[in-house]
Amino acid sequence: MSGAAWVTGAGGFVGGHLLTGLAEADWRVFRARARPGEPPSAPPRRDDVVFHAGGLAGGHASPGRYLAANCHLPVALYHLAADVRCRGFVFVSSAKVLGEQGPAPLDEGASRSPVGAYAKSKAEAEVRLLAAHAQRGLPLAIVRPPLVYGRGVKGRFRLLLWCLARAVPMPLADATGDRSWVSATNLSDALALVGSQLGDRLTGASVWHVTDGRDISTAALCRTLASHLGKAATLWRPPSPVRAALGQLTGGARSAGGSASFRLKAEALGEQFGWSPPQPIDDALAETARWFAAATFPRLGAP
Repeated sequence: MSGAAWVTGAGGFVGGHLLTGLAEADWRVFRARARPGEPPSAPPRRDDVVFHAGGLAGGHASPGRYLAANCHLPVALYHLAADVRCRGFVFVSSAKVLGEQGPAPLDEGASRSPVGAYAKSKAEAEVRLLAAHAQRGLPLAIVRPPLVYGRGVKGRFRLLLWCLARAVPMPLADATGDRSWVSATNLSDALALVGSQLGDRLTGASVWHVTDGRDISTAALCRTLASHLGKAATLWRPPSPVRAALGQLTGGARSAGGSASFRLKAEALGEQFGWSPPQPIDDALAETARWFAAATFPRLGAP
């Protein structure tokens, strides 16, 4: 069962992939523009499934801007969806609400421990959306992806590709802790599945983790991407004083994140709905590298 989808953030990286995935799965898709403090470009309609993939990505915005975009806006949209009796609401959250490292895979019931304004805004959105659901009853699905990559990726992952394509030495030799990742293709497929079950098998509030199904370290990720770019990753181990200085500059969390493990337990979707990632991580990384090479070096097709 698919139906009609009302999608925010369709102009962004995750939202754009979601739009494509929904259309390929025969959803009737309506793109909506929604910004904090403004009414949406057009309201959702009765029986639409609202997919909120919009928001302010991690960076250097103020805590107030993050709260407005990543918390106040989705809560307001949830109430709007309840007012018009939509079929359900899917919120794209972030695994960062759980922190940045952990000794064991974290399931959907793990305690929130956000670090930084972006993660805190997503965690607060989850809390307020669950409270709104308790009040209004509109089916709610919160989906927590780890770092998302794929064709069109932006931010730090694209910078990583740039460095690997140019064989820039990077201080990531110690980044050996296994971490969860998810391709935009796998995330979109999972979002479409969850949305299709709202109002049918999912009538309450639920939280879901989505990953590629196999965790690898940042160092291994770099070596794999570099090989697809026709390069060898040059990773070096910074001396202890440099690591200590980086820790002071970043508050410790970010510098620890690469070497420490951060794994999500993401079996629930498979156990309940038989879902498995349609795109193997090796294929997804290869596709991402090919896209980057073609987009960045269009005449040569490779760096």
